[in-house]
Amino acid sequence: MMRGWIDDFGYAGRRLARSPGFSATALVILVLGIGVNTTAFSVVNSLLFQPPPFENPEAVVAVLQDSDDGRPNSTSYPAFEDIRRTEGIFESVSAFMTNGVFLEQDGALVSILAEFSTTQYMDVLGLAPTRGRWFDATEDDPSGSPAAVLTHKMWNDRLGADPDILGSTLRIGGAAVTVVGVGPEEFNGGFGPAAVDLWLSISAIRPTGGRVASLGRREDHPFTVRARLLQGVTIDQARVSMERLAAELEETYPILNTGRRMNVISAQRRLDPESYSRIAPAAGLIMGVVILVLIIGTMNLANLLLVRTTSRGREIAVRLALGAGRGRLIRVVLSEALLLAFVGGAGGLAVAWWSVDTLTRARLDFGFPVSLDIHLDASVLAFTAAISMLTGLVFGLVPALRVTSRDVGASLRDEAGLKIGARGRFGLTGILVVGQVAVSLLLLAVASVFVESLARARGADPGIAWERTSFAQVSLASLELDFPSRMAMYERIEEEIEAIPEISEATMAAMLPAAQFGTSTLLVGSGVSGIDTPTEVAWNVVTEDYFEMLEVPVLHGRAFGAADGGGAEVALVSEAMARAYWGRSDVVGEFFHHENSPDTPVEIVGVVGDIVVRTLGEAPTPSFYRPSAQWGLGNPSVLFLTESHGSAVAAIRETLRAIDPRILLLRTSEMETHLGDTMVRQRLAGVVLTTLGLLALLLAVLGVYGVVSFAVSQRQREVGIRIALGAGQQSVVRLFVRDVAGVVIAGALIGLAVAIPAGRLIGQEFTGAAGSPVLIVGVGALLVSTALLATLIPAVRASRTDPRDTLRQE
Repeated sequence: MMRGWIDDFGYAGRRLARSPGFSATALVILVLGIGVNTTAFSVVNSLLFQPPPFENPEAVVAVLQDSDDGRPNSTSYPAFEDIRRTEGIFESVSAFMTNGVFLEQDGALVSILAEFSTTQYMDVLGLAPTRGRWFDATEDDPSGSPAAVLTHKMWNDRLGADPDILGSTLRIGGAAVTVVGVGPEEFNGGFGPAAVDLWLSISAIRPTGGRVASLGRREDHPFTVRARLLQGVTIDQARVSMERLAAELEETYPILNTGRRMNVISAQRRLDPESYSRIAPAAGLIMGVVILVLIIGTMNLANLLLVRTTSRGREIAVRLALGAGRGRLIRVVLSEALLLAFVGGAGGLAVAWWSVDTLTRARLDFGFPVSLDIHLDASVLAFTAAISMLTGLVFGLVPALRVTSRDVGASLRDEAGLKIGARGRFGLTGILVVGQVAVSLLLLAVASVFVESLARARGADPGIAWERTSFAQVSLASLELDFPSRMAMYERIEEEIEAIPEISEATMAAMLPAAQFGTSTLLVGSGVSGIDTPTEVAWNVVTEDYFEMLEVPVLHGRAFGAADGGGAEVALVSEAMARAYWGRSDVVGEFFHHENSPDTPVEIVGVVGDIVVRTLGEAPTPSFYRPSAQWGLGNPSVLFLTESHGSAVAAIRETLRAIDPRILLLRTSEMETHLGDTMVRQRLAGVVLTTLGLLALLLAVLGVYGVVSFAVSQRQREVGIRIALGAGQQSVVRLFVRDVAGVVIAGALIGLAVAIPAGRLIGQEFTGAAGSPVLIVGVGALLVSTALLATLIPAVRASRTDPRDTLRQE
């Protein structure tokens, strides 16, 4: 049998070499279909299935505190210290948090991603730096010398694998940080397959402009705790111990920790449970979409191979008449399909390797820079081999069974071929076209849902005047000023920037609209439920004229004024926050409390209109604002109005240099560009799905074209006779278009029956709004029109048949 298969593959190879057009078309379809599937699976595998490269990963766990809504989330630094002091459970315990920082390189500031990590980070993982060392105990002290360990990826890609990197100094956020090591090659930190650029010590938080106050605040939860179990200790024992610790914390700090559990989960999965629950549906959607593309391609190939094997009807009939078994002949046909599938799978793997390499070299901007760390491991190879084999079997077995089941006598008389293309008798080819059209419409409908969402977001009102607004983010970290001096410096910067001729107005904010990713835990909610509960609410710190310059209306009360710098704590809230927690718009005179200072009321002095908090197109999001004189600004952005962004930025650089050369200008942009950048994920989803949808449309059109071309070739004699008897070109064209229209419309109706409810469900799950049935019907009409246009080319060619050639053949 093995020898027989080898002979059949050799025969198949020779036949394919003699048909370069067919072979090239089939391979392009296979390479694209298998390539996108392998690429998608590589990303999904890295996210959801690929275990992290830890030593004895079954002993590594994550310890997560509950967030205010009761879900396992990140942990406070004081709680990490409590966990680290727990005896008899953990061999080592580490904490880390991820932040975007700015690296000064070649005279420019580069946005990179860093993990601030504690001393035992590598001990927990069972890994070690490839060069140098990890952080020591002195660098866990916030007042210690700042140190960095480069990820192997950054050292290799950004710093050219410099062998003298140890002991060198990097300028990060205006501070000098000493490089003490290079991380392991197999692990580059980060979130799932998203790698970071370097690890920074806890001692680097303050000098690089980080919020060092969070290290002492139990209400701030920016850290993830990872630990290695002592030998012989089980996860269940660790859970019992952490439940006991949570009870102790609840008793000691009832306001901050009542009902807040400690969760112990295995760290063998790269994502925490909350992230997994968010990402798994999206990963499932992407895999479903690329599998649909492969199904369409498989149907197309089945049709192409059916055409090809039908043309071999007499050859196969002769073989059957001479005594060849049906199984033997199925193998002859199937070997051609399997050979194509194997070669296409190899090509698809090459496409995936190139795609993954491109993805790992690219830096994606999701509000912070992200580089991916994806690997083609054994599971990816097994997946590619499996779908290649399955694809070959599916598109090869259908025509093989069909052609070997035909009547031998009819085939020898050359009569069976007449029925394949006869009007109304498309048979199996027609069924395959119906399937292609239906599946293509479903895929196009999914793409349309995301494109519609993107268009809706782009047209959404951000709630601010953005047309002439630009911003420049600055940092005073290298000046090492106390709070009063820093606030005085910010006031001077704002005044001098506003005096620049190209700038008409200027204001300052800790965070930009559409970039308010920070939340603060408030005790609020009694206005609706009667009970104040801890709730995470988006916040911002702004100067007095922020709302006036951005034309944000003050709906009730007043904006901030000069008198708000001292005395009672005051705030402004958005209308969405007022309605969410008090059930009405006018809440001037009401109070809320911060969880860390429950005895200090914060008075609401005004209610402002809703503005975009995180991304365009979002639902109105509760948020509140504090005056800069009470809360400080961190690394603020100066927002300014200008008619000439480029010249204004150049003048700002000169102004900051004149004030103090140590002031860093971190980044500048126009507000229009910034708002557009917040939709990078929607754009990425739209581009990917639209590309796959267009690929599906192309495959469906090619399938229709192939079927009609085959029908034309089979009915040349009939067409010639019709023309000889006086039929016009239009009637011949209608002959084929009418036949195909029924098949395509049937596929479109089936597709619509599935696509409309699927679009509604997918839209509600991923974009927050149901997909428009009108748009999906429009996409269906486009698909039908395009397919019918593809019919015209072979139909018109058939209408130009010379009847004399047909009569001579007769």
